[in-house]
Amino acid sequence: MPTSSRRKMKLAKYTFLALAAMLLAACTNDDTDLEWLIDNNPGKVVPPVIEMDYSDLDEGLDVIVTDPSDETYNDYWENSPWTTTVRVNYTADGATVTGTGTRAKAVIDGGHVVLTILASRVHVIASGECQDGSLKVYSDNKYKMTLNGLTLANPTGPAINNQCGKTLYLIVAQGTANKLQDGADYAYVEEEDMKGTLFSEGQVIFSGQGELEVTSVSHNAIASDDYLRFRKGCKYKLTSEKGNCLRGKDAVYVDGSVFNMTTRGDAKKGITSRGLVAINGGRATIITSGAPVVEAELNDTTSSAGVKCDSIMTIAGGELRILCLGEGGKGINAHQGIVMTGGKVTVVTQGVKGLASPKGIKCEGELAVTAGALYSYSKHARPVDATTLNLAPAHRVYETKTHLFKVEY
Repeated sequence: MPTSSRRKMKLAKYTFLALAAMLLAACTNDDTDLEWLIDNNPGKVVPPVIEMDYSDLDEGLDVIVTDPSDETYNDYWENSPWTTTVRVNYTADGATVTGTGTRAKAVIDGGHVVLTILASRVHVIASGECQDGSLKVYSDNKYKMTLNGLTLANPTGPAINNQCGKTLYLIVAQGTANKLQDGADYAYVEEEDMKGTLFSEGQVIFSGQGELEVTSVSHNAIASDDYLRFRKGCKYKLTSEKGNCLRGKDAVYVDGSVFNMTTRGDAKKGITSRGLVAINGGRATIITSGAPVVEAELNDTTSSAGVKCDSIMTIAGGELRILCLGEGGKGINAHQGIVMTGGKVTVVTQGVKGLASPKGIKCEGELAVTAGALYSYSKHARPVDATTLNLAPAHRVYETKTHLFKVEY
């Protein structure tokens, strides 16, 4: 064999050994920095591109629960009769309300409507366009509201403000495009909360087959002081400049639909709850870019996150895609554990470490995965930081500890 050929073979051998040694060190030493390896070997570890996806999603039929003993039975408006219809129509000059009779009353000030529902089984249909308007509802009974081609902006508060502590069934009418936006400065009413463009004191159950775009320039996009549930069939575009995209105080249930969420606020989240967060279907894309915030009173630092829950997070189906760009950002931050029994989760965090440490997934409890596909990438820190990691026997597991964690079934 020519001398030059032997030299080339020897050089290739040493190069391979050096690369293998680096990979071995990366897999066994949490402090190893793989940035050089990733940047110079793009075929080895290349995180997927996460961007907004507005394409249709074939979810199948939205099956209505008809068994009264089922705990979700009351979350389906189809199980109740609706005998009264109140129509609220907006124009550039103001609003009109019809169908109130003795079962509801309305106070109108230009484009701002305060509707008081006085009976049960009332269906409110809101439509039209107004750039200086709002809809506030008082009720002691659950009611149904359909958005039927509504564009509504309120410069001084929520576009829709539900002051009813009972269930609000919010339907996005099939084939319609609806837009809601709040303002920079809220005009607060004493002893009343108003925490977002679409705010509710009670639980909100979303359904329908239309499109809803919700924008907040100062607060949350959608917020409830109870829980939020999203059924199949809709497309949601949620943007918040300073707040969270979805905030359900008690819980957030995503049973279906397509979501594209962007939050730019410091330490804000795509989805957040003090209670359970359950991803059961649909497709949600979340992009965050806010910086961390020091909470002096708590002597703690909080950072932005794609999903944050103070209780258990469950993933049983659907697809969750998260991109965190801000310093110290976390893809998923669960305080009591994560249980994954299906679905697909992709997390990419690009933020550097500063006041807060970035993590792909932070789980203060057990991360238990029995099915589905989980991919977590963190450019500058650990992809997974869990108190306990419990993986069922998988078809494929790959981990570099410092940057990438992947498990597929």
